Amino acid sequence: MASLAATDALELKGGETRLDPLIRNNPFPFYRALRQQDPVYYDPGIDVWLVTRYEDAVAVLRDDEAFSLEHGYQDRYANGFIDEFAAILDRDGGGFIRDLALDPPAHTRIRRLTEKAFTAHRVKALEPRVRQITIDLIEKVADRGSAEGMADIGGPLTAQFICEQLGFDWSEVGTQKVAVWTKAVLDQIGRMQDREDMLQNAREMCELQNYIIRYIEEREQHPREDMISDIVHAELADGENPRLSRQEQIATIRAFVIAGNDTTASAIVNLLLVLATNPGLAEELYPQVDDDRVMMRFVEEVLRIQPPVHGL
Repeated sequence: MASLAATDALELKGGETRLDPLIRNNPFPFYRALRQQDPVYYDPGIDVWLVTRYEDAVAVLRDDEAFSLEHGYQDRYANGFIDEFAAILDRDGGGFIRDLALDPPAHTRIRRLTEKAFTAHRVKALEPRVRQITIDLIEKVADRGSAEGMADIGGPLTAQFICEQLGFDWSEVGTQKVAVWTKAVLDQIGRMQDREDMLQNAREMCELQNYIIRYIEEREQHPREDMISDIVHAELADGENPRLSRQEQIATIRAFVIAGNDTTASAIVNLLLVLATNPGLAEELYPQVDDDRVMMRFVEEVLRIQPPVHGL
């Protein structure tokens, strides 16, 4: 596995950007060059500073005052189209609601409330359902002898699972709809949409938010054993604002739909890529498949060398 991380460093000539297709498709030589030659690098294409050494990244992430998430993230949301985008969401989507990218102590309150959706009872019950969905998906492609990692396994596995946990009707939603919603939300922070993309994304986000609002209103009156019910009825015993506001409920559920799906699906597909491109690795791991220690280390190593997200 160690050889997978080895790569030559790119020769920096100035002006390199993550938007360059050659760098996008294989960014690791670029990353190594930055760490070695220019660890705090201004990327002109995406107009952000890239901090690439571990110690520096930790220093940034731990300093909420100098490096506020509420500015660094929120100020770039729907970059260039924020007024028109917000007006569409206000008019047709139940309101323009920003992501819950917050600094402490506001983030601490949100986290305490949303943690109530992950009760010990529910977490314990997750594995059998994940296993069954996985079996169903693999059986569909086993006889075929081949599969497209994202379309056949990663995407539908994570999309179906998170929707079922939230309480959505999976037959109503489906993998493709979750993929469309995911792209619409992520494009607001990806900084690569033009106006036509923005208008289409706004329509998709209106549909997503209206769908979420429908479930929130139903669960307010008729709670069930699902995460939306937990989020709607979560309450702290101390402090101000002990319950999530309607906007916070929508933003939280929207985040679970996207973050609970996209990153996990990408991680699964990267794991399949590592297995498929390293001869003998699957055969080496198969006899140890029931050894949790070995499997956890394997997964952690894949997350290190082929992460589903390349920046925060």
